[in-house]
This record gives sequence, structure tokens and C-alpha cells, in this order.
Amino acid sequence: RAAAAAARAQAVQHGEDARAALTRADAEERGAREQRDRAQAARATAHADLAALDSEATALTKATRREGRERLLDRLQPEAGYERALAAALGDDLEAGLDPAGERFWAGAEVAPGDPAAPEGTVSLGQHVTAPAALARRLAQVFVAESDTGVPLAVGQRLVTLA
Repeated sequence: RAAAAAARAQAVQHGEDARAALTRADAEERGAREQRDRAQAARATAHADLAALDSEATALTKATRREGRERLLDRLQPEAGYERALAAALGDDLEAGLDPAGERFWAGAEVAPGDPAAPEGTVSLGQHVTAPAALARRLAQVFVAESDTGVPLAVGQRLVTLA
């Protein structure tokens, strides 16, 4: 009978040890899952960053490639910090040239006395970009602000931010 009691006590102790080991294993598994989730999130972020950099590199390659034709992009000089605002305002139109014989071209227009005034808290992009006269009116009606506060714009005006 004493041997049976000792065997029982030993079995109970082994059971408690097994439960403790199972609890530790469960905790380690949860920790490993959390670590895996963090690693997967970091990997996804790295992939997104890489895709954005690849896209930017492709755009820059396209923007700086000379193809034997005149592009407006080659004739513009934005002040430092206004490059993105210019790209946001004109986009693919930067690829058009000034030659009327070209596939796409800027015909241009002078600033007119009756053009709408700048919305409050904005500045004309034309004040920060050296550009051919053909863009004078367009750049005069593109306004730059620190952020988009919902200021009302007149027909033909555009708002871009520095960010």
C-alpha cells in the first residue's frame, strides 16, 4: 500500500510537471506567434517601401530620359521644396512640349487682369517656378498651401500642398 501511495504521489507530481511544461510551451508558442506576426508586418512594410521606391525610380528615370523631343519638364526650374507641388499640379502635362508641331504642346496664355485672386492663405506656384511664358497663366492659378483647409476655389484654380 505504501508503494502504491508513493507511485500515486509520483504520478501526481509528473502530472503537475507536465501541466507546468504545457503552460510554458503555450506561452512560448504565443510569444513565437507574436514575433512571427511582427516579422510579417515588418516584411509587408518593407515590401511596400520597396514598391514605392521602385515606382519613384521608374518615374524619375522616365522624367530624366531625353527622347530627342522638347519637354516642358526640361524648361522648368522650381525653387527647392516646390518640386512635388509642381508635379502634383501639372502631372503628365510636364511631358508636353511648347512646339505646336508636337503631338502635345502648351499653347500658353498670359495672366489676365480679370483672373480670380488667390484664396486666402495661399501663394501662387508661379512665384516659385521659373517657367516659359506659355505657362504663366496656368501657374498663376495654381496655389500652394501648407495643408488643404477646404478653402473655396474659383473655376480653373487648383490647390496643391507642399507635403
